[in-house]
Amino acid sequence: AALPDDWTKFGFPLEGCCGACPQKNNAEGEDMNWVEFWQDYRLGDQLKMLQENQPWDGEIQEVGSELLQKVPEFFEPLGPPESIRPSLLHGDLWSGNIAALRDGTPVIIDPAAYYGHYEADHGINRMFGGGS
Repeated sequence: AALPDDWTKFGFPLEGCCGACPQKNNAEGEDMNWVEFWQDYRLGDQLKMLQENQPWDGEIQEVGSELLQKVPEFFEPLGPPESIRPSLLHGDLWSGNIAALRDGTPVIIDPAAYYGHYEADHGINRMFGGGS
């Protein structure tokens, strides 16, 4: 499906995947800010998948619920949530998805594209070793 010219939401107009996991992307285009998107479609959806696949693990749900409530506090340094505008992201940018063609031209592969905070790719990259 073609990206709507007026897509200004957090997420993506198609559901996707990140690695082997399905990744919900707010394909309905619900109005929400970056913090709400991250709570619902990143951390919240991961907790839902864990609940479905490991229903016996109540501890992760309890800790996850506490974490969901703290997300706005953790995101405070980014400024008011309403001031953050969606930017197109790779979505899974780490060293395993950075390569080069035979002639040395750098390429990035295996995207989990969505519109989010413009620094989100840097966070994933750093978490997995900095892309070197």
